Amino acid sequence: MAIFQLAVDNFFHIHNQFPINNYNLKKRNKFGVPLSMENNILNHKNLLDISQEEAEDIFFEHYWLDNHYDDLTSQLLSNKLFEIAVYISSKVANRFLQKAINEVLEEKVVDEDGIIGLQTSSKISFLLSLDCEKEILNIVNILQRIYYTELVNFRKLDSTFLAICNYSKIIQKNIK
Repeated sequence: MAIFQLAVDNFFHIHNQFPINNYNLKKRNKFGVPLSMENNILNHKNLLDISQEEAEDIFFEHYWLDNHYDDLTSQLLSNKLFEIAVYISSKVANRFLQKAINEVLEEKVVDEDGIIGLQTSSKISFLLSLDCEKEILNIVNILQRIYYTELVNFRKLDSTFLAICNYSKIIQKNIK
C-alpha cells in the first residue's frame, strides 16, 4: 500500500502541475479520473463531485490492484506504469513493460498481451534483481514518448501531449 500511496501522490503532483488539465477537463475530473469510468463505479457517482480520497480508491481498485503493480519492487517503475495506465490505458502500460522486458533480455520471453501475470511478474522480478530498473524505465519512457508523438502526428493535435512525457520524466528524476 505504501508503494501505491507514493505512486498516486506522484500522479497527483504531475496532474496538478501540468497544463494538460485544461485539455482534459471534458474527459477527466479534477483528480485525473477518466469520466468514462462512471459506469464502472459502484453507486454510479458523478465523478465530477468526488473527493480526492474517493479518486484514490478508484485508482487503487481499477488501476493498481487490477494490474498487480504492488508486486513490483521498483517505486519508479510503479509510478511510471500507474501514470501511463491512468493517462493512456492499463493494457498499454503493461505492454510497454512487457516490451521493455523483452528488449532488455534481447528475446521474446513474455507475451506482450497487456496482462501482468505470473510470466511477466517473474521476469520483471528477475530483471530488477539484476539492477535493470533504469534500463527498463528508459525503455518504458521511450515507448510512452513514441506513443504520444504518434498520437500528436496522427490526430494532428497540439504538442501539449508531448509535454506529459518530458514533464513526468523530470518529476521522476526529482523523486530519486
